[in-house]
Amino acid sequence: MKNTTRRVLSLILALGMALTLTACKKKPQNPAQSTGGASAAASAAPQSAAPAVPEPVMPSLDNLLSADEVEQIIDRYEKDGSNDYTHWYPDGDKFAEFYLIFEDDNYLTVRDANGEEYYSTRLEGNHIVNSSPDGPELDFVFVDNLTCYDLVNDQWYLSADYNEAFASLTAATFYNTEGGETWDFTFYEDGTYYWNYGTDEDDFDEGVWWFDYAHQIAFTSAYGEASVDVYYAEDSWQIIAIGYGRDLYYPEP
Repeated sequence: MKNTTRRVLSLILALGMALTLTACKKKPQNPAQSTGGASAAASAAPQSAAPAVPEPVMPSLDNLLSADEVEQIIDRYEKDGSNDYTHWYPDGDKFAEFYLIFEDDNYLTVRDANGEEYYSTRLEGNHIVNSSPDGPELDFVFVDNLTCYDLVNDQWYLSADYNEAFASLTAATFYNTEGGETWDFTFYEDGTYYWNYGTDEDDFDEGVWWFDYAHQIAFTSAYGEASVDVYYAEDSWQIIAIGYGRDLYYPEP
């Protein structure tokens, strides 16, 4: 009898261990991909592994450009030879479904694949707002020469991505080899530059540089303030050429 009881207990213990090992070896189930009884967990969990888009952070209203500075920025053309004023893209995305154009401080154009919408605007302090009481609420402020913020819709707009443009500008020396001579511009990360424009030892200039607006870099020279035009790649904010007068300079291969 005792032997029979021991055998039964042994079988029960063995069966219990086998079931335990089977459960341990089972592949974990992602709650977001489960079905049936796990519907509550699935609805509470995100359905995609894509990272969440961070909420826009409103800029400090203590460090905005003045009204005079705003007027200087928006009163600029998109690029050399263009009749458009500067384009402002949501988050700097050139492939966004729409972009903005501030025409002086009198009009805001919203352009997309279907056409354009126009709004009358005015400067209220250093804010661009709707000048029509019947139109939608508008309130744009400018953080720097390349960045503005829509306070109504919590949206950033860039006329160029500063980080990408800065990186490509300072990554290489820009050369012009027309006319049998080699001239070159070098822009340094510390905000200084060196310009070689001849063969004589005095044929150079140096000073400081900055983005005057998206399509123009200003710099100090021995003759006063000057500027070069900026040309970007079609699909990015990488600078592929700069222009001084009629001369184009290209980055070193």
